[in-house]
Amino acid sequence: MTQHQRMIYLDDALALPGCPVCRMTLQRVAQTLASIEAELVLDPTWREQVDSAWGFCNLHAQQWLDQAQPLSTAIIYEAVLGRITRQLEQRLPSRAGPGNVRSRIAGMRSGGAQREVLVAPGVCPLCRTRDEQERQIVAHLLRELKSDVMRTRYAASDGLCVVHLDLALATSPEPEVLDALRTRLVERHEVLRSELRDVIRTHDYRFRDAEAGPQWNAIAGAVRHVAGSPGIDGRRARPDRGD
Repeated sequence: MTQHQRMIYLDDALALPGCPVCRMTLQRVAQTLASIEAELVLDPTWREQVDSAWGFCNLHAQQWLDQAQPLSTAIIYEAVLGRITRQLEQRLPSRAGPGNVRSRIAGMRSGGAQREVLVAPGVCPLCRTRDEQERQIVAHLLRELKSDVMRTRYAASDGLCVVHLDLALATSPEPEVLDALRTRLVERHEVLRSELRDVIRTHDYRFRDAEAGPQWNAIAGAVRHVAGSPGIDGRRARPDRGD
């Protein structure tokens, strides 16, 4: 059984390095991708979603190419290309003379009313899955953190990344939950900042002969702690609170 087939639950994720919400969300996305290829490529309802989205966003298109079979990709993108062609023909009909086409292109370049040639694509299906899973997993974690046992487990974990902490804070968690989140975040930041200062110090010529230690892992760790793991879109995860 592969990692994508075996469901990772909250207790498992808290015992592993990194943000538990990132880990669980990305696994659910990978499972959804596998399900799409195995079951949904020819499903009319799902095909309308993926066709209207022009397939997948850049990030998930690359993930799809890495994991999916060529036949599934060919079926999806043959239809996507056909849809884009039809949209283009509706906006720039073939009966329009060269002058009319050039006029429209000039309008696009000048920012005129004719700028949008193709209709805006829908939301990438895998982005939708990721966003839904993030919200559900964060809500589940906050409910569990009402218990002393779970708060103890959380205190021993790496805690949430900044992206998912922000998402959690938007729900106005209860005081004991908020305190658990805040305490673990401050502790995590103290460790990461100390390690990053060690990295900075080793670039001083006086310490150029110092051996590289585990603090160098803090570079990638700090970036992922703030931005989320690769595949997480922090801008999507953060709700618009009017700040």
